Amino acid sequence: MTLWPFTPNWDSPYRETFSFLTEIIGTDSGAEQRRALRSKARHGVNYSSLAVGNAARSRRLFAVGHSDSLVFVDEIRSGTLLNAANISATTATLSATPTWLPLAEHLVFQASDGTRVIHDVASVSGATATLTAALDRTWPAGTRVFLGLLGRLVPQMTSAFRTNTVESSAVEWLVEPGSEVQPVAAAPRTFNGRELLTMGPNWSSPLEFETNDPITFIDPGMGVRSAFRWETYIPCGRKAEYLVTNSDELNETLGLFLRCRGRQGEFYQPTMTEDLPLMQTVTSGTRFWRTPGHEVHDAYETDLVHRAIAVFLRNGDIHGFRVAALAKGGTVTPYTQIETVEAAPVQIAPADVLMICWMPVVRFGTDDLEVRWRTNGVAEIMLNTLTLEDLA
Repeated sequence: MTLWPFTPNWDSPYRETFSFLTEIIGTDSGAEQRRALRSKARHGVNYSSLAVGNAARSRRLFAVGHSDSLVFVDEIRSGTLLNAANISATTATLSATPTWLPLAEHLVFQASDGTRVIHDVASVSGATATLTAALDRTWPAGTRVFLGLLGRLVPQMTSAFRTNTVESSAVEWLVEPGSEVQPVAAAPRTFNGRELLTMGPNWSSPLEFETNDPITFIDPGMGVRSAFRWETYIPCGRKAEYLVTNSDELNETLGLFLRCRGRQGEFYQPTMTEDLPLMQTVTSGTRFWRTPGHEVHDAYETDLVHRAIAVFLRNGDIHGFRVAALAKGGTVTPYTQIETVEAAPVQIAPADVLMICWMPVVRFGTDDLEVRWRTNGVAEIMLNTLTLEDLA
């Protein structure tokens, strides 16, 4: 296979897109039945590339077979050689076993001068890849090895010459469906049979909530009008940006999207806002919590969306609880008493609490997810979610 040799210009983000296809059948009450029409996400990448001198001339040669299948370097998924891979050897061992290695079909070795060489993979055992052909040079220990993906450039691309020897291009390529088996790690945390997202948002961007009331107006255009709502609840959308700096955080965000297959799956997502201030200490084994005022009871007593809470403690612990019932209490100092299904595992005083927030069941609001890589190790991911009734 031919290797696409041009690397990203990191002055601009390196963007990955993952797209599922979900069929959603809804009822008048708002209930949904969801079916994933893709078992794996369509995967695409776009970035800016800068070519100078011979590289710029070489770039023009690729226009002859623009949409042919090529192997592209996955700039994000890489490792390093544990030991030197000598000339004529047919194996290469990485210093670790990344999740993508057992499924790799192509590896790309990068020399110290930036030169890249592609090798096809015959099999993988642990951190050792057996190649289909012997190495034609020695690669020292510590050599960077990238995952290579089979794909095609999009049919239309634009490039611009800044001088007669300097060319910049907007590169966009699509991984060939079926050629990539996407590795998905296990969910890091679950609650009540669903995955639980506890990672906090990147507060450099606002956390946005959007109410979308499915109300219908019967309005003749004059006089009074009538309003109807057949749905049993009002969905709330949420948009939050997450800063990813390591593989665990990538698994919590992109991994969650892949495990859910876009809009098909559902999970618990705390609001990450201080919704339920704690009035008094909750002793270990207690299932009753008090929060000021009767408003919480009045708003959520019969609500099926707000049926779980997340308790974030200052020591870093996070506890999830299902809500069994809400009751009013107090006359001089009114409060709402929250009865939970699970008992408190430890004593929790108000001073111990960072925040207590609602933890609704949600699904993704779209089948598309973009990962904006600022460097090959730091990314921004925007997650759009929509609340569901907690029926489990």
